[in-house]
Amino acid sequence: MNSYHEQESICMHNQVMDKQSHREKLLSQIVFHISEAQNLQDIFNSACSGIREFLLSDRVAIFQFNDDSYDDGIFVAESVSKQFDSVLAKRVHDHSFGDSYAALYFKGQYRAIDDIYAPEISPCHIEILEKFQIKANLVIPIILRERLWGLLCIHQCSDKRNWQHDEIELTQELAQHVAIAIQQAILIEQLKEELKERKIAEQTIKKQAARERISREISQKIRKSLDIQEIFNTTCSEIQSFMQVDRVAIFAFEPDSNFNSGTFVAEAIQPDCESVLTKRVEDHCFGDSYAELYFKGKYRAINDIYREELEHCHIEILEQFNVKANLVIPITLKDALWGLLCLHQCQETRNWESEEVTLIQELANQCAIAIQQANLYQAIQDELVERQQTQKLLSEK
Repeated sequence: MNSYHEQESICMHNQVMDKQSHREKLLSQIVFHISEAQNLQDIFNSACSGIREFLLSDRVAIFQFNDDSYDDGIFVAESVSKQFDSVLAKRVHDHSFGDSYAALYFKGQYRAIDDIYAPEISPCHIEILEKFQIKANLVIPIILRERLWGLLCIHQCSDKRNWQHDEIELTQELAQHVAIAIQQAILIEQLKEELKERKIAEQTIKKQAARERISREISQKIRKSLDIQEIFNTTCSEIQSFMQVDRVAIFAFEPDSNFNSGTFVAEAIQPDCESVLTKRVEDHCFGDSYAELYFKGKYRAINDIYREELEHCHIEILEQFNVKANLVIPITLKDALWGLLCLHQCQETRNWESEEVTLIQELANQCAIAIQQANLYQAIQDELVERQQTQKLLSEK
């Protein structure tokens, strides 16, 4: 039969084993939740809440150093008891940390302060700790690869605390798991960003290829015809289809109007969009303010007619045609501004991309060349008819 001392020893041993088993169970749960976190913030939050529950501390916070300095950083996550202030997002400046402590923490050293008012704690350090209501704290380094990334901070705010060796060891182990999880999360984020950039690059290449293809196709279709109206109709319909815009229209200035009036001579529109075909536009400020600029190659891309610095008369004209956003490219023949290639967004605003502008500029140039060729062909045809008529008259004499 066991003696009293033997029974007491067995009882104490069982208590230690139960406590050890309980701690291992809690530790595995914390590690599991950290590893299951989907992003960095989830990792931080899971680690803070799990560790605070395990250590029964007043606050657990994760502090991250700035990339270029160990003297400055910010608390990026915390779990805190309701009766104490939050330190989340608070910035800390400690100009002595980089010189005095960073190298030691990087080598794995931790700091366990049972009472912040102990003689060995410097006044400047006490001042920082008092700002956060800390009476005792345990600080464990979080090391990523070849750098001190941050600190895992356990704060006792209600009273001083004697940190136990097994608590310190466990917190060090958890800090290592947090570091591993952070590294994995950063790697995943980098891979996601690379994948995103690759997809964007692929989409850009596809868009560029599509624009080059449509530019060739439209240019070929335009050049196949010497009929001006057919050229206009082809240009409008092809651009409207490819750009998915509500209306594409060609505007021709009236000769001798000083670029203040003209007519829409062609268009392609969505079924629910109002036609502007043959509508005459009077804009008495265009000739003085914009004609020369358009002749020199300037274009106008308006994402939202009410958010641009447009004159009231300009807005009124655009409102007549239900335009909410538009892109206007000049059509220039030899030494004169012939007209405008207009893209209208009527249902909503639109942000015009630089690649879109470049494409429409190319097509406007192709349209101008085709108009010149058609005019030349028409002039030759007219001259031939005139000669035939002249020869007929001469033969009848």
